[in-house]
Amino acid sequence: MTEGLSWGAADLVGGPVDKIFAALRKMFADIEVARIPKTHAADDDNVWFIRRRSGAIELQLDSMPNGDPPFLLESDSGRASTCSVEEAITLLISWLFV
Repeated sequence: MTEGLSWGAADLVGGPVDKIFAALRKMFADIEVARIPKTHAADDDNVWFIRRRSGAIELQLDSMPNGDPPFLLESDSGRASTCSVEEAITLLISWLFV
């Protein structure tokens, strides 16, 4: 997995992105989430990498500050942007099932 800080179920941003991670964890027991650490004050720390321990696919989710939409979703399967939590969940789940 891309180097980052492990982002567990108890780690919350306080925004809609928390709902996305909760749904993915409910669907996949082997989900791993890592948040890219902020190394400079101007860096964006609203970037997460998501993968299943059993799979080789790694997804990237970017959000606005506080985990707010829009969400930019990326994988080898494509790239999408959405303001909908439900749409983000559906797309990420479909990519994780590959």
